[in-house]
Amino acid sequence: LAGLTSEATYLQTGFFFYSQMTEAANRLVPDGGKVLLLFEARAYYFEPAVIQDNLLTNWALLAPYTQRHDDCLASSDISHVLVSDAAVRYYARRGMDPRLLRLEDLRSFATRCLSVVHRGRGFTILTLNPSGPTAEAPIGGAPARLSDFAPN
Repeated sequence: LAGLTSEATYLQTGFFFYSQMTEAANRLVPDGGKVLLLFEARAYYFEPAVIQDNLLTNWALLAPYTQRHDDCLASSDISHVLVSDAAVRYYARRGMDPRLLRLEDLRSFATRCLSVVHRGRGFTILTLNPSGPTAEAPIGGAPARLSDFAPN
């Protein structure tokens, strides 16, 4: 059974959303980049280094730091953030209190420190602006908006 289809065919056939997400990250994150995954536990098929969000706690653990420090994670080796908007909607529609995800804190951090590189169907890839919101965004990204990452 192994090897009957290519990796790309396998992903596009059974896991289209995930295929689109990994393809975009692999194409847009430069060599040496590191991606912080928010609300996405899977890390298979990503070419750049990633920090998985296995327990959906990456942001909940990081949010207090971002509120106390204005360095926009410049001291980290993270270059990009990938937010699974689809996962946020999935959990909110099934009754999870969106406040547990600290989305207001994420929106605030995104407004100050992130620029959109790519919006896919159900995910957003952003790049860190270590100098804050006035920094020029690589790859011509647009500043993140407060409406991004809505649970609706």
